[in-house]
Amino acid sequence: MHAVVCLERVLMSLDCPGCGSDNVRRLSLVYEDGLHAFAGDGRDAAVALGTPGLGVQLGSSKARGTIQTAASAIATPPARHSYRPGLFLMIIALALVGPILGSRLVALALFLLGAVLLGRAVRYNRTIWPDDLLRWRATFRCQRCGRSFIPATDGGGSFGISS
Repeated sequence: MHAVVCLERVLMSLDCPGCGSDNVRRLSLVYEDGLHAFAGDGRDAAVALGTPGLGVQLGSSKARGTIQTAASAIATPPARHSYRPGLFLMIIALALVGPILGSRLVALALFLLGAVLLGRAVRYNRTIWPDDLLRWRATFRCQRCGRSFIPATDGGGSFGISS
């Protein structure tokens, strides 16, 4: 296995085609390194003296989330299209519009629109998205000039990617 990796490294030019730097990283690593999860809990107490008298207030807070760097946001992998909009329109057409409003024409139009949206999402996720994901996984980003590129495996240069 080690010999295969070394041979691949020899055949693949990992120098940036823009500036010639060898300081490059896979786009997937740029993305992962720029995501940071955080969580925090806080408790507060306050005492105030005013016209009506002494007041005491207690409180607590919780915060959880993810912080993403700008470089990580640029390196975000391609997303699959959601099936939700199409399914939502089809369910609305079947469950609400037809029976409640009594308008079969509106229900049919919503159902067909939902079916078109669902079909487009399915087609994209099965045909285009896998190729986009493979291209993203093969892409490197120069840490010096910021150019994204796919190294050529035959030693004949690199294929530039607009970023």
